[in-house]
Amino acid sequence: MAATGIIEDGVIDKLLAATAVTALVSTRIYPRLAPQNAAKPFLVVQLGEGQQTWHHSGARSGQATTNISVACVADTYKAARTLGYLVELALDKQTGLFGAEVVRHCLHQGTFDRSANPQDDDEIGITAVGVDFSICHTVPTS
Repeated sequence: MAATGIIEDGVIDKLLAATAVTALVSTRIYPRLAPQNAAKPFLVVQLGEGQQTWHHSGARSGQATTNISVACVADTYKAARTLGYLVELALDKQTGLFGAEVVRHCLHQGTFDRSANPQDDDEIGITAVGVDFSICHTVPTS
């Protein structure tokens, strides 16, 4: 499969190849949104603050930097933090192929509590930790 420049797909592939991660979430790693009744624990890979394409002499260079956030959702905060740590170990400072995507570097930018409390009586809260990365990767030039 050829690289598409959609690094979220590559991150999912890289996490599915990390046995310490899949020992906890199996294949429950979702792009952008999880199904409403997804079993916990699970991961959601999201585009962060956008993708910046590099240019050289007015033309696309074939490289981009993309911010990615991996939401680690679990039943308890400790379980979410543990999962976040395993995600960090699987991705931080990694290079090479992430699935079909070519990665020059993947740098951990921080880990944050992304839990949400219920707002109404009929809602449930969610316990989540976000693990953010900046990824330099190849993108198509045309």
